[in-house]
Amino acid sequence: MKDIDFQYVIQLTEKVMKQIKQKNVDDVVLHSGIERNHQTKFANNKIVKTDVSSGYYISVFCSINKRIVETTIKDLKEENIEKTINDIIRYSQHLPENKNFEGIANGPFRYKKLKYDKKLIDAEEKAGEIIEESINSACEKKETRNSGVFETSLSENYLLTSNNAEVESIDTNVYFSIRSIYEKDSSGHKVYGARFLKGLDAEELGRKAGEFAIDSKDPREIENGKYDIIMEPLPLAIIIESIGHASSAFEVETGESFLRGKLGKRVGSEEFTLMDDPMLEDAYDSSEYDAEGVPTKTKEIVSKGVLKTYLHNTSTAKRWNTVTTGNAGLISPHPWNLVVKKGKYKTEKMIKEIKRGIWVTNAWYMRFHNTLTGEFSIIPRDAVFYIEDGEIKYSVKNIRINSTLEEIMKNTAMVGKDQEKIHSWEVEGSVITPSVLLKNIKITKPVG
Repeated sequence: MKDIDFQYVIQLTEKVMKQIKQKNVDDVVLHSGIERNHQTKFANNKIVKTDVSSGYYISVFCSINKRIVETTIKDLKEENIEKTINDIIRYSQHLPENKNFEGIANGPFRYKKLKYDKKLIDAEEKAGEIIEESINSACEKKETRNSGVFETSLSENYLLTSNNAEVESIDTNVYFSIRSIYEKDSSGHKVYGARFLKGLDAEELGRKAGEFAIDSKDPREIENGKYDIIMEPLPLAIIIESIGHASSAFEVETGESFLRGKLGKRVGSEEFTLMDDPMLEDAYDSSEYDAEGVPTKTKEIVSKGVLKTYLHNTSTAKRWNTVTTGNAGLISPHPWNLVVKKGKYKTEKMIKEIKRGIWVTNAWYMRFHNTLTGEFSIIPRDAVFYIEDGEIKYSVKNIRINSTLEEIMKNTAMVGKDQEKIHSWEVEGSVITPSVLLKNIKITKPVG
């Protein structure tokens, strides 16, 4: 399969569709493409590894008498394709019916086109320069040890369905992460995830990570209790992603969502508005179409604290007597780019408003105690600061935040004016959010 190109992948995909339809299947969705990925890792202020990879694939989704089969073909030799198709039909005979599957959307459709970043085709050539700038900036005030990763990807995509949806697209992505360590228990972390390279200010990310690391030295413990919390975009994004996934109609139906039964009701403060915007030009998960080939669109999930919609594909929309929101997931709908509407406050103003509170710059280990109530805990990491009477007093260690997803929205008192584009190990998708001030949130010490 040497010298394979995108047009050849399209031709093979069309051939696969023709062959599968001859097997009397009910619904078919084929998603194929060619992708190129680059990754450069750095540790202790030095580049340690660079990888460049590429590949091609045809993903197959079939519904046969409500029996669902999904697979991915990576070996595009004709004999392997034929074998895979026969296996799909054979496996389907032994599967139970998926009674919740109601079919896929009927095309054809018209699509708005998203731009992509042609500069990312050769972005690996700039990796060293970008990383060096970030490390130098992180070490500008004092020497810090810096580790992280710079990643880019470019993919040519083709979607074809048995219900006449057909579309081609090109997607590009860039992800950058830098974590600075100054002394034991003093560190800072910043990330960036988007569609274009031009928005990446690696020097500024390094500077902020370095400053957080230096300023958080000699952390102390604080008492358990209720505190006001300024939450930076990075930790907040972890929570926002969970709220976004809870808005999936499938999660609501299966009893895994705290938003069950709350459509049209207040779930947050008037300061809190959350949108799903798949058509942002420079966001990590932007897409012109969903997994059924339905054109995507911008929508408010929560508007000034009121839950406006669940996210739907064709199947959930039919059960809810509504229309798809362009968020398929062929089984479970999902958000694209979750956007917290920005406010008007700078972080400095939020700090001045706090009598007793903390400033959280990163977090990890988010765990749910009850998904139906949205009860969770999460552990702040890296730089955390104690605030008293509007002033930062010292850095903090060994705390856990205990709350619910609804409490986070309802206790949002102030929203920052500067949004950040977050994609990270803890945020698998895309969240664009400013900092927020949360009132009266429970803080405890981690167990063990």
